[in-house]
Amino acid sequence: MPTNKPRYTVIVDDELFEAIEDYRYVNRIPSRSEASVALIRLGIQALKEKAALSGGTRGPVTAEELLAEAAALQHVQAVEDAEA
Repeated sequence: MPTNKPRYTVIVDDELFEAIEDYRYVNRIPSRSEASVALIRLGIQALKEKAALSGGTRGPVTAEELLAEAAALQHVQAVEDAEA
């Protein structure tokens, strides 16, 4: 079905691919794309909630702040993986 929505390609490792597939299966989501979008939305919502809990009372979180928080979390994960 044609769409005018923006599209892009995402390359993931095997572990992330399996996690997306598991989420898709458990939640009976018909397509991998829909499952990926749902997970992205959940991640963005979680980052917004985390910002609000840490004193972010000034209103909506900007895309730049979300990206900075995601990068910080990714760095922490990389450090934890290196220590394991």
